Amino acid sequence: KKNIRTESNGGGGDGEDWELTLFNDETNYRSYVADCLVTIVGLSEPRAYQAMMSAHTNGRGSCGEYCQERAEIYKEELQNKGLTVGIHPV
Repeated sequence: KKNIRTESNGGGGDGEDWELTLFNDETNYRSYVADCLVTIVGLSEPRAYQAMMSAHTNGRGSCGEYCQERAEIYKEELQNKGLTVGIHPV
């Protein structure tokens, strides 16, 4: 039996989990990136800052794991704000 994730965990259905990854870019201010993660993905400010700083220092930062549909929505919305993000199955 598959583990069903609740909406509060970012899921909402059964199936594979997908990781939402933020990549560093030379365009956006760090505060803007963190704000987008809070507003769109719903990360706490400390978690958004952590993901943003990981991308800034290491080139990439994890924003969490979500069901595929939710991950695709977050990816599209963040890209619409000018962020460089990707998703991949975990």
